[in-house]
Amino acid sequence: MVKRFLQTLIVLFLLVGTTAVHAQDKKKTKIPKDKEKYAEEKAKEQKEKQKEVREELKERHRELQSKETQKRMKRSKRRSERMRKGKRKVPFWKRWFRRH
Repeated sequence: MVKRFLQTLIVLFLLVGTTAVHAQDKKKTKIPKDKEKYAEEKAKEQKEKQKEVREELKERHRELQSKETQKRMKRSKRRSERMRKGKRKVPFWKRWFRRH
């Protein structure tokens, strides 16, 4: 009987010990939607601000160049924009019906 009592006591002691371990775990908390929206807005504002600063730096760089260089930069910019859009300098019908 004493042996049975000790076995029961040990089992109960082990079970009580495991519940204490679970009580110490950190609970997962949800971030309120207000804070999430605020963080998104803050990130968006920061991105816009960086874009403005980048544009100001580009403008400053352009102003420091000579007039001839500015014209060359402008032509180069137009060409690159046209290439990004996929447009060619010469339309297809002029290339097709060109006299050789």
